[in-house]
Amino acid sequence: MVTFEYVEPGSLKEACDLLERHPDDAKLIAGGTALVIWMRLGLLKPGVVISLEKIPDFSYIRHSENDGLRIGAGARHREIELSAVVRSRYPLLHETFRKVAQPRIRNMGTIGGNLCQGDPLTDPGASLIALDAEITLTGSRGGRTLPLEEFFVDYYETAIRPGEILTEIHVPPAAKGLGWAHIKFLPRSEEDFATVGVALTMRAQNDHCEDIRLALNSVAPTILRARRAENVLRGKKITDDLLQEMGNIRYFPISRRPASCASESTMETPCSRPEIRAAESSAAWPSIWRGSLAGGSARPSSWSATRRRAKWSRR
Repeated sequence: MVTFEYVEPGSLKEACDLLERHPDDAKLIAGGTALVIWMRLGLLKPGVVISLEKIPDFSYIRHSENDGLRIGAGARHREIELSAVVRSRYPLLHETFRKVAQPRIRNMGTIGGNLCQGDPLTDPGASLIALDAEITLTGSRGGRTLPLEEFFVDYYETAIRPGEILTEIHVPPAAKGLGWAHIKFLPRSEEDFATVGVALTMRAQNDHCEDIRLALNSVAPTILRARRAENVLRGKKITDDLLQEMGNIRYFPISRRPASCASESTMETPCSRPEIRAAESSAAWPSIWRGSLAGGSARPSSWSATRRRAKWSRR
């Protein structure tokens, strides 16, 4: 039987002070969708569990034209998914959060807990990186901001320091005409972790790529930004040859065994038919590229694990 002290601080300062007093024995809990499982499996045995549930102003979703989007770390996945301003101004985030696990998980899990877990298989981090998000980390001695792409250090390891709490995610104002795409290749059902997750934003005009952000999850020990692949296309005319060159850039996979859902002969889209080797390279994303040109977007409308075929729609 797991025994521990459960504490519900009423302020952020009180929570930080508790972390200071229990530097080696305390764990934070918000939604608990990961922590509870780890404790049940005996992987974590904290002596003190500090709940963030009663901390005021910790789960907001705010937007302004000049500042962009600010999300409190306690915001639930479902709240972000259903937010009107997220849907209208940041459709990439809406598309991403609607695919996180299942509604029961989305109703419990928080964005702060998701990021702090450092799990490379989760989806929100990649889409936030593609939108140049930064985070605020707060401790008893003050706070600091950090680009999200620098937050993920290693497998289940982040740059958060002892005594710090992730308090806010900031996404800058979305550029007009920004193209975006998100795809989640799944081994079985929509509730599964992605075999490969791809988040893409791009500014393009007259078939020329002005700027691009590409982030991947489920392909390496961390969620990562694929800068080498970005640099192949940035500032150049978009051609199938360049897309293939980008797709051939490889990253260190979590496993050397190719993903079982990747089938070079049966992965088809109306846009193109690249050879996709999902677990070994970033080649999973060129098939969605054409749908993201000129401020458009593309997303998978269905996925059959038996036919291994992606169908695409625009909106």
